[in-house]
Amino acid sequence: MTLIDAVILGIIQGLTEFLPISSSGHLVIFQNLLQTAGDLDFVFDTALHLGTLLSIIIFFMPKIRSLIKSFFKLIRLIFKRKLSEALKEPDIKILVLIIAASVPTAIIGLLLGGIIQSLLGSAKITGIMLIITGIILWLTKYAKNDKFGIEKFSFKKGFLIGIAQGFSVIPGISRSGSTISAGLFLGIKPEVCAEFSFLLSIPAILGAQIISFANFSCQAIPFKIIAAGVFAAFASGYIALILLMKTVKKGKFYYFAPYCWVIGILAFLKF
Repeated sequence: MTLIDAVILGIIQGLTEFLPISSSGHLVIFQNLLQTAGDLDFVFDTALHLGTLLSIIIFFMPKIRSLIKSFFKLIRLIFKRKLSEALKEPDIKILVLIIAASVPTAIIGLLLGGIIQSLLGSAKITGIMLIITGIILWLTKYAKNDKFGIEKFSFKKGFLIGIAQGFSVIPGISRSGSTISAGLFLGIKPEVCAEFSFLLSIPAILGAQIISFANFSCQAIPFKIIAAGVFAAFASGYIALILLMKTVKKGKFYYFAPYCWVIGILAFLKF
């Protein structure tokens, strides 16, 4: 893989990580187009996710600071046996919801990990999954109109969103697409869905990083190649994040469905 290939893949990762069109799916497709599929390993793939993780942290820095403060406050209230009182505070509730939703994500990821590795290079399977993602996105057009905020965001709903995120480890199934769509189907406000989805992605991406480095091999790609891809993913990811937040708030999430169908069909027929 060349430096230019790494930058291209990084830009693709950044743009598609937050737009509901599957970053892993696009990476598989472009790896085949650039004929770099055989050169890439799981470490490089997750390293690109590190770049987008940095963009999430910077974009949501004020919220993350608030959640960190809420974490220490939650610990104090737990020791004082005032958990019910703690959950009345929005930030503490979001924090606990993120923890609860991360459990099914981790379980599904561990159970499907071996299978996913065998699917990473299959553009045909990726194409099918992109078509499925498009269907899910289009159905959000008919989601409930009685939208509610964090006050009615139950732990059951958080758990279901976590399950949706777990299955997004399959290339072609968009993480943001599946989690935001699940939230919309459950009647949650679009802006709340988007924020929760991206905050929820932080532990998921970190978990993938830990797994990837635990499986680090001596055939890893040179550091400068990985660094170039990470920087490209960070820059393009931050831009995509801004665009998606605006799109979700306007209630136009389903607009991405036709793109997923077209790319999915082309991937299936070409490869």
